Amino acid sequence: MRHEAYPLLLAAGMAAGFVNTLAGGGSHLTLPLLILLGLDPNTANGTNRVGVLAQNAGAIAAFIRHGRNPGWQLLQLLPVSILGAYLGARVAVDVPPAVLKAIVITVILLTLPVLRPSPGSQGAPEPRAAPSPRLSPLHQAIFFAIAFYAGFLQAGVGFLILAAAVPFLGLDLVSANVLKVALIFVHTAVALPVFFAHGQVNLPAGLLLGMGSLIGAWIGARAAIRRGQRFVRAVIVGGILISIAALLDVPGRLLDFFHG
Repeated sequence: MRHEAYPLLLAAGMAAGFVNTLAGGGSHLTLPLLILLGLDPNTANGTNRVGVLAQNAGAIAAFIRHGRNPGWQLLQLLPVSILGAYLGARVAVDVPPAVLKAIVITVILLTLPVLRPSPGSQGAPEPRAAPSPRLSPLHQAIFFAIAFYAGFLQAGVGFLILAAAVPFLGLDLVSANVLKVALIFVHTAVALPVFFAHGQVNLPAGLLLGMGSLIGAWIGARAAIRRGQRFVRAVIVGGILISIAALLDVPGRLLDFFHG
């Protein structure tokens, strides 16, 4: 990877860390970028986890500093989260690169609609009744499936956790965000060694993403659930569309069309 790409990786890490802490979708930017910079899809998938691990560590530290802890739900979800993430990563390392690239593009396209702001996400969350201290087998199964996906690909998993944590666990959006970053930290801490063991991590690129992600996550945690998420999502959607166009070589095909 050329040295000229390093500032771009740092900036992308900051953007991803900020957006992931507020909601999710940062990997929609970093995964295509890593592929565009020359990494094969499997190595891009593994390398991206270095940044994810750093950003969620930073977000957890910032949330705890502001008096917000993941709560009892994290403890109950640890077993299914660890098992699911490990199995997902084990499957991912053996997927052919061409297939994984197609999966990356498909997942990004399918999750574009959920990037729009959801009702109530622009201001302070509505208070909710205290959730039950026990999780049902159905809830455990849902979070196991989410953990498997996180181990396999990661992109968009923050939205899945929020979509499950708010209605199923009875959490407000801030508490759901705290649980989300804690769960993703667990997923990534389990999955990353699997990618390392299979030589699917570019450490210099991952560390640059991690440095940027740590900064972005710290800022994002402080700004969680404040105004401005509509703009953030609009920017990331634009970046996603550009990344997809580049991955599909749309500019080259257009040039061939007009010159053909």
